[in-house]
Amino acid sequence: MGQAVHQPAVLAAYPSLFPKESLIKVQGIFQAIQSGAQVIVPLFAALLLATVPLEWIMMIDVITAVIAVIMLIFFIQIPHEKKPTEEPVHYFGDIKKGFLESKKQPN
Repeated sequence: MGQAVHQPAVLAAYPSLFPKESLIKVQGIFQAIQSGAQVIVPLFAALLLATVPLEWIMMIDVITAVIAVIMLIFFIQIPHEKKPTEEPVHYFGDIKKGFLESKKQPN
C-alpha cells in the first residue's frame, strides 16, 4: 500500500533533484534497487518470521519508518521552483478531457 504512494512521489521528485542529463541513469539505478529489493526482501522477511517474534518485526517496521521520516524532514531538501502559469489549471476539466480522449481510442 505504501509503495503505491511512495514510488510515484519519488519518480516525480527526480527532475527536481538531479540534472536532466543524469535522469536516465538515476532511473536505471532506482529500478535496479527496486528489482533487487523485490528478490531480497521476501527472503529476509521469511528469515525474520522464522527466527524473531512478530512483535519485534513490527517494531523494526516502526523504527525504520521513523528513521525515514526524520531523514526526509531534516536531510532531504527538494527545491521548489515557482513557474509562472499563463492560464489557470483546471484539474477536473483536464480529467474529463482525458476520459473523453481515452473513449475515442480503439481497444
